[in-house]
Amino acid sequence: MSLGETSVCILDKDGTRIFEGKVASEPAPIARLIRKRAPGVVRVGLESGPTSVWLTHALTAEGLPVVCLDARHAQAVLSVQLNKSDRGDARGLAEMIRVGWFKAVQVKSLNAHERKALLIARHQLVDMRVRIDNQLRGILKTFGLVISKCGRGQIGQRAQELSKGQPGIDGVVASMVAVRDSLLEQIIVCDPAIRRLAKKDDTARRLMTVPGVGPVVALAYISVIDDRSVSPMLATWVPTWA
Repeated sequence: MSLGETSVCILDKDGTRIFEGKVASEPAPIARLIRKRAPGVVRVGLESGPTSVWLTHALTAEGLPVVCLDARHAQAVLSVQLNKSDRGDARGLAEMIRVGWFKAVQVKSLNAHERKALLIARHQLVDMRVRIDNQLRGILKTFGLVISKCGRGQIGQRAQELSKGQPGIDGVVASMVAVRDSLLEQIIVCDPAIRRLAKKDDTARRLMTVPGVGPVVALAYISVIDDRSVSPMLATWVPTWA
């Protein structure tokens, strides 16, 4: 699969090639092609990748029996080919699907990916804010200006106070503090959204009864697990102190 086109190979139960070609990497064209060329399709396999979550859910919604293949396992199998090409890879994946020699991966729900995207965005913003804090301390320390121990909300103000009257660095510090303030605003936007998601989820609320577990940790855990049947404890466990 690529962003533009997807190579398709259809085999019957005996391994005879029924169709081989390319189609636009969109769910609707792929589904139409499969229904036309393989109306009695038993299994549809696609390799895990950046667009595999979207395509798996979309093709499943079209009623196709989709299996997402582990890309590392598939690569190990396909690497024995003499001539490496998209067409050859599609044929190799089709053969793996036909004989059942593949490793399927769990495709998480779109809700899990939405929660994960929010958590990743917040983590990235916090990480950027921490790097700017450290950079501010490092810049000022070079000129003998030390930001004493203070709260996270006071670092920007303290840095500007120290750099005031220092023509060489006051503009640099002001720019970095402005970026830092913008990051803090966006982090503040993310936090209520995370709390709302955790409040709506029964499992997240249950996990937060554990000392030290807050909304971020609870949502991160259930986003990784996603399928609650994998961990029945999440659905049945009740804390003894509740």
